[in-house]
Amino acid sequence: MDSSTIKKTTPDQKMQCLEHAPDLLHGLHQLWKQRILCDCTVLVGSYHISVQKVVLASCSEYFRTIFTESEDVKEVKLNGQLTQDGLDLVLEYMYTSKIVLTLGNIKRVLNTALQLRMPKLTGLCARYLIKMVNLENCVPILQLSNTFQLTEFQHLKAHAQDFIADNLVEVSEMTTFQKLTADELSQILSQDRVGTTSEFQLFKIAAKWITYDKAGRELHAPTIIKHIRFPLIKSKDLVDHVQSYDFMLEQEESHHFLLQALNYHLIPQRQHSFQIPRNRFRSSNDVAVAVGVNFPIRRSVGRF
Repeated sequence: MDSSTIKKTTPDQKMQCLEHAPDLLHGLHQLWKQRILCDCTVLVGSYHISVQKVVLASCSEYFRTIFTESEDVKEVKLNGQLTQDGLDLVLEYMYTSKIVLTLGNIKRVLNTALQLRMPKLTGLCARYLIKMVNLENCVPILQLSNTFQLTEFQHLKAHAQDFIADNLVEVSEMTTFQKLTADELSQILSQDRVGTTSEFQLFKIAAKWITYDKAGRELHAPTIIKHIRFPLIKSKDLVDHVQSYDFMLEQEESHHFLLQALNYHLIPQRQHSFQIPRNRFRSSNDVAVAVGVNFPIRRSVGRF
């Protein structure tokens, strides 16, 4: 069989060496470690380090813009607010695809990744923080997600909010609870999934936040209190405890919520006609309700 016959009868097949990409990355990393073929210097404050422009341009939109606009660039000075260890960690990530993240260095890595415009790295940081959320750091992590306002951090923000809502009683005992802003606490209290034993307990948590800094926070009381479902609190607790707080009597909007709840309890037979969002029970679970009157049972799913 001659070569022309082989060419006609044998289909082309693209072959791939799976080791090539990691070998290439490893080779570039070794060259960089030995400072071979480095053609640029990056500076952060007084710290400077030699790099290979082609690697940085392939990983960072920031460097790609600089190096493609002028191939003669030999030195790049970064924002002075960045740190040496933040830059070193990000450079190591560029050359290896690996990075060691801790709660101690995460903010410095994020600041560096943001300036260098590396969305995949910021996404990696967000996934790390999701795994790290606990009672002690859930509030700082929520506020970190609010600070950066990144698309990659939207899932982190939702996760931190849900964690706080699910564990609000325990979180309210932590010192970090008092660092929540009025808007952050309002968003948490507005959720149906808030994990507490009663709406009265939710009110006490809200009151604890307000009275911690009475002079500075009472003006935010209506913003917080409007998310408490007062009709679900027993009338005895409304009279004996809720109305004992000054902000519930002195602020018109808060006082209105209290009177509305007292009227709700005053005439029980009219409660069915007084249906507003603040009357709805909180739950994150779907409940199956079976309804039937001398008929085959019909099943519907409702949220309570």
